[in-house]
Amino acid sequence: KYPRSIIMAHAPMTLFRVIVCALALLPAAAGDFCATKFEQYGDFAFEAASLLNVTFFDEGGYAVVDVAMVPSDGYIAGYAAEKYVISSCTNLPGLEALVPGATEYITVASKISVKTTTVVALVDKIDAVDLLVAYDDIQWTSSQTVIDHVLKFSIPLTHVQYPGSGIIDTVLLTQGSELHITDHYNCVDDRAGLVNTTIPVVCIPNSLETTPLGKAEWMKLIGLLLIGKGGKSITEFSGISSYYSAAKLFATSKTPKTVIQGDYSFPFWWNGNTGGWSMSWLNSYIASHFTNGGGVYVAPSTYSPNTYIDLPGAKETWAKAEFWIASDALTTLASTDSDVAWIKNMPAVKCGNVYQWTARVNPNGGNDMYESADVSPDVVLKDIIKILNPELLTSHTLYYAQKIDVSAYEGICPYDTPETTTPTSSSTTTTTTTTKSTNGTNAGAANAATGLTGLNLGLTIAVAILGSVLIVVALGTSLMFQRRARAANTINDALKVGTFSA
Repeated sequence: KYPRSIIMAHAPMTLFRVIVCALALLPAAAGDFCATKFEQYGDFAFEAASLLNVTFFDEGGYAVVDVAMVPSDGYIAGYAAEKYVISSCTNLPGLEALVPGATEYITVASKISVKTTTVVALVDKIDAVDLLVAYDDIQWTSSQTVIDHVLKFSIPLTHVQYPGSGIIDTVLLTQGSELHITDHYNCVDDRAGLVNTTIPVVCIPNSLETTPLGKAEWMKLIGLLLIGKGGKSITEFSGISSYYSAAKLFATSKTPKTVIQGDYSFPFWWNGNTGGWSMSWLNSYIASHFTNGGGVYVAPSTYSPNTYIDLPGAKETWAKAEFWIASDALTTLASTDSDVAWIKNMPAVKCGNVYQWTARVNPNGGNDMYESADVSPDVVLKDIIKILNPELLTSHTLYYAQKIDVSAYEGICPYDTPETTTPTSSSTTTTTTTTKSTNGTNAGAANAATGLTGLNLGLTIAVAILGSVLIVVALGTSLMFQRRARAANTINDALKVGTFSA
C-alpha cells in the first residue's frame, strides 16, 4: 500500500518504539520492586486500632494513612496527627501534588531501621526481621530472632555504638535504610536526626491505644510499609483477633473475679515524698484485658493517670480485689513501713492470688511483657484466663505471668464459699459454717432410715416415694455435672486450638 522507500524511512523510529514498549513491560530490576497494587488492598482496613484510618487510591497503587491526634494528659506524651502517603511502586510520580501536606511520602521498603523493642516486635510478628539493617540496642530485646539477625549480619546498634545520640544519619545512609520506624516517644528526636536525609520516618503510637487488639493491629501498618508483607500482616492479625474474640466469650461466661494491677510506690522526690499507689486506670488496655479474661477491674472512679492514689483511697479500693497483679509484690510485703502494713491483710494476699508479669525477663532486665505481648494479646488473654479461671485452660502454662509465693502472708481467704452442714444429733440442731468446700454425707437420710420402724404404712410409702425422688435428683445432678465437665473439656479444647507463637 505504501512505497518501499517510505516504509524503510520510518523503520528505525518504529523499531525504537517497539523496544521502548518492550522495556516498559519488563519486570523491574532487583531493588526497583514495583507492585501494581498493595496485597489484598480491597480487604485492608483498620478495625480495632482507633487511631488509624487508611484509604486506597489508583486501584491500590498508593494509600493514604491518617493517624489521629492524641492529647497529652500530663502522664502520657501526646501525639500530633500525621498523614502518610505510601506508594506501592517506586516510580509512581506526583504524589506530593495529589496529596499535598502529608507528613511523609513513602515507597514500600525492603531495608529498614528500627528503634525500640515495641516497634521491632511488630516487625518480628510479620516475619520481616530480615529487612532490618540498623537497630538501636539488643540488650533489652527478648526476641531471639532479632538478636540472631543482629549478630549474624553485624547490624549496627546505633544507641550502643554512638551513645548520647541514639540515631546517626550517616550510619543509616551507609546501611541503605529506606525507612526508619520508631515509637512516638522518640519521634521528634529521630526526625531531627534524619533531617538532612531523604529517609522517611514513621512513628508508631500504638501504646496509646486503649484495647489489646487495637495495639496489635498496628502490625498491619508495618505490613503496608514493607515489600511483600501486607498479606502476612492481614493473615496474622486476623488469626489473633478470631482467637481472642472466641476466648473472650468463654471467659466472660464465668462469674467475674475482682482483680487489680499496680504497686505501692514508696516516698521519693518524684511523687512528692508521699508515696501511694500507682495503678493502671480504668480505660487502659490492660483493664480491657482483665475484663475480657473474666475479671472485674477494680480502680477508683476518681483516679486520673497522672496522679498517685493516696493510701486511704488505695485501702478502700484494694480491699475489694481477689487477685493482685503486682510489679514487685515481695518487696512491698517485706516492708516494715507502717503505711504499708495493711497490705498483708489484703484479700488477694490472704487468698494467695498474687502474680507478676515477670515470667520472661532477660538477664539485662528487658521484660517481654513490654515487647512481644503487644502483638500477642491472645497469649496474654490465655494467661489471664488461667489466673482467674484455671479450669478453662488446664493445659496452658503461664507465659508472661508468674505466681508469686506469698504463703508467709496467707490466711483465711474471704472469697472461699461458706458451706452450711447439720450435725446428725436428733436432739439438737446446730448450724456450722466452714470456709472450705467439702463433700459431706446426707446425715438426714440416716436418721430417716432409723425412724421407719415406728411409722405407719402410708408414711412408709411416702418415704419410699421421697427416696425415689431423691435418687432421680441425684442421678440428674450427676448427669448435670457430667455435662458441665464435658462443656469444660469442650471449652478447654476450643481454647487450645490454634495456639499462637509468642
